[in-house]
Amino acid sequence: IGNLGTVRSGQATFQSSGARDGDTDGTGEYGGLALLSNAVPAVIDSALGSGTKQGYLYTITTNGTTTNSDEISWWAQANPVQYQTSGNRTFYVDESGVIRGSDDGGVAATRVSGVAYPPVGG
Repeated sequence: IGNLGTVRSGQATFQSSGARDGDTDGTGEYGGLALLSNAVPAVIDSALGSGTKQGYLYTITTNGTTTNSDEISWWAQANPVQYQTSGNRTFYVDESGVIRGSDDGGVAATRVSGVAYPPVGG
């Protein structure tokens, strides 16, 4: 959960900084793992940026289907490298900031699965 919290705050920092603004409209876009770890300054560490950390595989997806969609939505998932060895639960977070987790036999968590862990103060 902690690493997805880092991704959540890193996305907010990266997007608000305007470090990436492909359509030059003045609104920053969200980024993938490599963009977040290679930003100056980096908003996530290089281990998390590599996609594997503490026995979990991390992915970030930005919408990217229409103009400005990367300014609006993103989601990240964390799945055990080896189910029942490196972890049992899978996790999901998106632009809402709510982290979700579940143990569904290694099936990736989604926006509607598992237990919601709202941001502190949320």
